[in-house]
Amino acid sequence: MHMQDLIDKASVALLAHHPFFGAHLCEMQVRLVPEAPFPAATDGHKTIIIADKQFRKMLNQDYDSMASKARIYAMTTVLAHEISHRVYMHTTAVKALNPDVWNIAADARINRDIHAEGLDISKFCDIATIDQWVDVLNGDAQEAGPVLDLKFKKSWATMDIYMYIWSRLKEDKKKQMSKKNGQGYPSLPQQGQSQGQSQPQPQQGQGQSPGDLFKPSAAPIDVSKDVAQANATAAKMAKMQGKLPKAHKSLINPGKDVSIRWERELAKFIRASMAREDYSYRRLSRRPALQPELLNPGLLSETVGPIVAYVDTSGSMSSKELDVIAGHLTHIIRRVKPSELIILYGDTKVQHVDKFKPGDKVSFTRHGMGGTDFRPMLAWVHKNRVKPECFIMFSDGYGSFPSSPPKFPVLFGYTDPNCNWWPGWGKKLHVRVK
Repeated sequence: MHMQDLIDKASVALLAHHPFFGAHLCEMQVRLVPEAPFPAATDGHKTIIIADKQFRKMLNQDYDSMASKARIYAMTTVLAHEISHRVYMHTTAVKALNPDVWNIAADARINRDIHAEGLDISKFCDIATIDQWVDVLNGDAQEAGPVLDLKFKKSWATMDIYMYIWSRLKEDKKKQMSKKNGQGYPSLPQQGQSQGQSQPQPQQGQGQSPGDLFKPSAAPIDVSKDVAQANATAAKMAKMQGKLPKAHKSLINPGKDVSIRWERELAKFIRASMAREDYSYRRLSRRPALQPELLNPGLLSETVGPIVAYVDTSGSMSSKELDVIAGHLTHIIRRVKPSELIILYGDTKVQHVDKFKPGDKVSFTRHGMGGTDFRPMLAWVHKNRVKPECFIMFSDGYGSFPSSPPKFPVLFGYTDPNCNWWPGWGKKLHVRVK
């Protein structure tokens, strides 16, 4: 069977048996190339590439001797894998992460999820566990096959797996890999390529990089918005046929526990941060005691300090999200009455600062449209000798964090429901604006 015929038959199989993936495939182009540094790859938006030579090499049995049904199953699984990079928007969420580790984490999550839908990569590939890939990254092993590891929790998202892998790396390897972070890595095809070799870079002598196979778009495209709409359409089609994948139900309709009443959680965090503990009997309270013979201690400081909020202006937050968050902050500030609310606008640096007093209506204005780095925002607080009651960050969550926490409470308000990136300190809250 010619490889193009195989792709066509696998595409039909996806539409018939896995309509969620089939619907996505209808919006994508599958290109067949003779050879490439990888068996398959995607730009995470409109294109999937299948490399004839590397696809055959990836199989754990001779392609020509395989039954037609087995070949179709293998190609169907590979296409579903590449489509899943689009579904999870893996190519739009890795600006500050190491591309090699992110690629493994993304593949691990996808292969686990499609395995639950009966698409088992281990039926035609020699697979590897996540720990085996850690050995490859640490230099303790030469190569490993496509990753499939079912021992991890089903609730683990790509970022959870990424953090696990990163925690297992040797310190010298982390330092070496960190040099790639935030320097334009990875290119879109790198994150979407399937694993079948120990290194994601082109093999010597092939003379072609993954990026050479993808045509750049003539104009910037809002991939996240486009894919989100495609997810909704695909979910509706699959649900009508009773074939909506379990792993994608929470992706299309996020659970109530993730986003409901985030406004209350935000208010609770602010009130808890501003709770006064500096009482002393040296300064008695003017309020009457519950019992005449008792005295109430007074506050050493009657004033309440400022609240600092950071607004990510890298382009990841919509105007509607900014307006809704500003409205809730206005209401909360009027009730808790801090000395002032300081708003920092920034991407990789502080672009603008606004200050509001209790009673002012809070409004946000975009300043800057770069990447995302949380470190300069916290550094601004220290440099300007501000002592905030708390610090609130509103962002999609993908950025660089300080290695150690500041001396004041921090809340990370993530607008991306799939983001689980967290530095290990502070409070995390998912913010969803309906």
